[in-house]
Amino acid sequence: MPKLSKQTLNVINISLVLISSILILNLFGFQIPNLGYAIQDAIDTEQATCFASYDNQASEINLDLCCQEAKKQLSCIGNKQVISTVETDVQCSTGTTTIKYHLTDNAYRYCQNNYY
Repeated sequence: MPKLSKQTLNVINISLVLISSILILNLFGFQIPNLGYAIQDAIDTEQATCFASYDNQASEINLDLCCQEAKKQLSCIGNKQVISTVETDVQCSTGTTTIKYHLTDNAYRYCQNNYY
């Protein structure tokens, strides 16, 4: 087996320290933010908006309440619709004859990132 140089061993040791630090943080439940979401949030200016609709009537509702209710639904699918001049991207519902929750992409990401 060839002998490794001191510089190579230092690089390997630093790498192992970084990897073990990340694993220890993960063990204690610390979550590192996703760089892709951070960049997307920085360039996306769309407001996080949610609507509840039933029988062709829609009302804008509080985002936290929307997240809680959308989580209770059986499915959330990509469904672009314009409601009150706002283009929504995701629709959550339990069926065709129930209340539907329409969220913009930012609202849907907000719900996912805040553990709803």
